[in-house]
Amino acid sequence: MRKALPNSGDDKKRESGKVVELLQAEHDRLKKRIDALYTDKVGGEISSGYYKKKSAQWHEEIALCVEQIAQQQKAKRSYMDEGWRVFEYAISAQ
Repeated sequence: MRKALPNSGDDKKRESGKVVELLQAEHDRLKKRIDALYTDKVGGEISSGYYKKKSAQWHEEIALCVEQIAQQQKAKRSYMDEGWRVFEYAISAQ
């Protein structure tokens, strides 16, 4: 029974893991864009105004990725906690 409970969430863990991977990839992609944008600004290829606008937009998107990753991790912990409570309740009911 103790082994079955963690395994019962394998599909949910895999799905959550994929979502986190996609969010992390998007985070990394946006970070690289900001780095390249800064290089273009320093090199004089783009205006300071354009840099500020795009940088702010991409920082907001990064913050959203971080928030969604945190939500996925919280949901994963919550799911496991609930599973253990059900398991403990079943054991105590015997």
